[in-house]
Amino acid sequence: MIAILQWGTLVICSVVLLLRVPDAVRGRNRTVFGILVLATLCSLLSVPGPYEAIDEALGGWNLAHLLLRFLVFAAVLLVGLRVARGLGDPRGYRLIAGPAGRWALAVSSVAVAATFALMDTRGSSVGLLDIADNGGQNAVLAPFYAAAGRTPIRPLCPWPCFRPCWSRPGASYRGWCGPGPT
Repeated sequence: MIAILQWGTLVICSVVLLLRVPDAVRGRNRTVFGILVLATLCSLLSVPGPYEAIDEALGGWNLAHLLLRFLVFAAVLLVGLRVARGLGDPRGYRLIAGPAGRWALAVSSVAVAATFALMDTRGSSVGLLDIADNGGQNAVLAPFYAAAGRTPIRPLCPWPCFRPCWSRPGASYRGWCGPGPT
């Protein structure tokens, strides 16, 4: 069942990507095209066959998984920028694209790369499922590696900012911010 989902996601991403090529060539919605390219590459690296082939080409140290992490970071960054721009939120856009966003991305990338470098990642294992089972150092580092992959959002968006702001109860939506309806 998981294989069907993985291949289905790859096929859908690929088809949508190909449908967006003419617009990208004309210079329209290039960010959306970039998001689709990254989503397709992420989908490709989540399928066992292609993952193992790509990882073997990279030396068989699960570098494909590290590459997948960085592709996900890039996709989330582009989606965040596109959503902020689409919602007309210049403050949110500056937060993501400005120094705070760049620092959050840099710290997250270094944390992921450093944790990955400290782990024993020999052999190809999709999703690093076999790595944590090796015990010892990997058993300790694997949860940190997983957590480091989720960090780009946290410095930029603490939990209260996930609540929409309203100008007054029952009024129109005006963006994401603060502790809730105001």
